[in-house]
Amino acid sequence: GRQIISKRICQCEELIFQEQPLVLAQFEWNKLYKYSACEYCLYPLESCEQNVRRLCQDSSIIIPHSECDPNRNIDQQIVRCPKCNVK
Repeated sequence: GRQIISKRICQCEELIFQEQPLVLAQFEWNKLYKYSACEYCLYPLESCEQNVRRLCQDSSIIIPHSECDPNRNIDQQIVRCPKCNVK
């Protein structure tokens, strides 16, 4: 296989390599279960709570510690990915 080898020690969470995706596709079952994600970078376009409610078909589910969900304020009518800024 291929590998990347560093000639120096990298810091924790340091970005050492970045590239644009060549090919990207969601799994077929994502479409079946109506999973909402950016078609460009696969970033989820729904909150954790929205995801669980949709999969369990129970709109009364409340996820504890929702303040830890990075997508907690995401709008269902989103037209631009907050991660890669693609429409």
